[in-house]
Parts: sequence; structure tokens; C-alpha cells
Amino acid sequence: MDFSTAEALLAPGTVYSFAIDLPSIAITFRAGHRVRVVVTSSNYPRFYANCNDGGVLYGPDAPHTLANNTVFHASMPLSRLILPLAP
Repeated sequence: MDFSTAEALLAPGTVYSFAIDLPSIAITFRAGHRVRVVVTSSNYPRFYANCNDGGVLYGPDAPHTLANNTVFHASMPLSRLILPLAP
């Protein structure tokens, strides 16, 4: 399913592939530095939380369904972060 053009609930237990293109930034990583990636399905309280039930989105008083997201790092299919290098 093309999630860029359609809204649809995800099926529990199904693996989906998402490509998220972020804006360009420039950060220098020196030898020994580490990169930490934080994956979350919300940005509360900056934005109201998605109720995860297919109903009204982002209602401050709506009941919420817990969403469990998995980032694969030790089995197939692997999740990945691609960091291009500047010349």
C-alpha cells in the first residue's frame, strides 16, 4: 500500500517498509563520536497524541489505543539509517 497517498490502519504483526526523507542538515561527527537514533510514534505534548484506533485523530480527550512499534536490528528485515557524507 502506498501510505503517501492513502490513510489506512496497519495490521498487527505485519512488517511494513517506510522511507522517511528528512531535510538536509550538516553535522560533523569526529572520531569516537556516536549517533543515537530515537524512534517514536508521537511528539506529545508538542502535538496531540494519535489515538491509534482509526477514529478522530489527535483529540485531547479521546481514548487511546497503545501502539507497539518495532525497529528490527538483529533479524531480517533490518531497519537502517542512511547518512550521506558531504565531500
